[in-house]
Amino acid sequence: MKNANNTVRIASAAIKTSRDAVRYARDEISGTEFARRTAKTAASTAASAGGAWAGAAIGTVICPGIGTAAGAVVGGIVSGLGLSSLFD
Repeated sequence: MKNANNTVRIASAAIKTSRDAVRYARDEISGTEFARRTAKTAASTAASAGGAWAGAAIGTVICPGIGTAAGAVVGGIVSGLGLSSLFD
């Protein structure tokens, strides 16, 4: 399951970055804006993965199984959104 989650995170980051690359190629955004967006995507993806790992660990201590899954979801969302908001 861990590898599947990482694959989804990487694919999502690649899609976001490729959309911004197209916008940059069309001169819709500047090089600075493209770099900022790419850094934001990379940082929030990494934070989400770390938060999911930490949340799963905490959830496992509280209630193995369901707690692990719930902790991973909550930890991933909270950490990804939290870091993403720092860029805004």
